Amino acid sequence: MKNIRLQYAAWEHLPADFQALFTQWNGEDPARGQAFYELYFYWFDIPHELAHVLRERYGATDRHRWRDEVAVNTFSTAYWQARGEVERLQKLHTFINQILSQLEDPTPPGADRADYFDQNYSELAQNPPAFGFYHFSMVLAALNQSLDWPQALRTLITPEVKDAAPLTRAPYPAITVDLPARIVSDLRADVRPYGLELPEVQVVCEFAPELLFVVWD
Repeated sequence: MKNIRLQYAAWEHLPADFQALFTQWNGEDPARGQAFYELYFYWFDIPHELAHVLRERYGATDRHRWRDEVAVNTFSTAYWQARGEVERLQKLHTFINQILSQLEDPTPPGADRADYFDQNYSELAQNPPAFGFYHFSMVLAALNQSLDWPQALRTLITPEVKDAAPLTRAPYPAITVDLPARIVSDLRADVRPYGLELPEVQVVCEFAPELLFVVWD
């Protein structure tokens, strides 16, 4: 696992049509659209991406995309719960409920939602409203759970984790564009007492249409 890159985009670097979509999803309020974007892409979804790295390292990756995405969203939620970020999770819950109220389920009648998403992933990824419906539905399901952090590590990463002291409940004072790099460093330190090692991850702030992702170069 060498040359792992986590890449995300700053709100200010998004093309106008990308900003307009987040504004539209948030009641045509540009400030609210930006607030949601930063909460999600600078904060909540960073552990989601790092969970992909950990699952790949420890052989837990599920090649069924729906199941794997459910797992990493659950990991991210459990991590933030353990870090004491209840207020931000509640805020995200409100945002996502509002967004989902505007999106239609693109699953054909009679089709299994999880299998349809898995089998049509590439096509859906080119359709932001359709992909958004599935993605945010999985996030909402994770937010509605309460999973103990050690249990999350054992069930989502590897059963061979060590017992360790609870995480320090220390919410970040603010969400800023440089927060993702700090989250990577903090999460690496937070999993180490459990006997887990997060590989080195290069953090790059640069626009790409996917907005946030990890790649193995």
